[in-house]
Amino acid sequence: QFLLEAIILSNIGGAIGVVIGFGLGNIVSLLTHFAVTVPVEWAVIGVLFCTGIGVTFGFWPAFKAAKMDPIESLRYE
Repeated sequence: QFLLEAIILSNIGGAIGVVIGFGLGNIVSLLTHFAVTVPVEWAVIGVLFCTGIGVTFGFWPAFKAAKMDPIESLRYE
């Protein structure tokens, strides 16, 4: 569950970043009359990179929670 949450949050952040990047590119293109193009491949690479970050940094809490004894974790509640 920790790992899935980390991946989902990372992908949402990556998608928001891609949308903002495309939007800013279009705004700069309109204001400066300079052709700004963002290849779709780079957007896909960015989202995949965010997925990798989610897997990398979501694995440790998931691994730690999987090893934890439920009785010990509920003791401090």
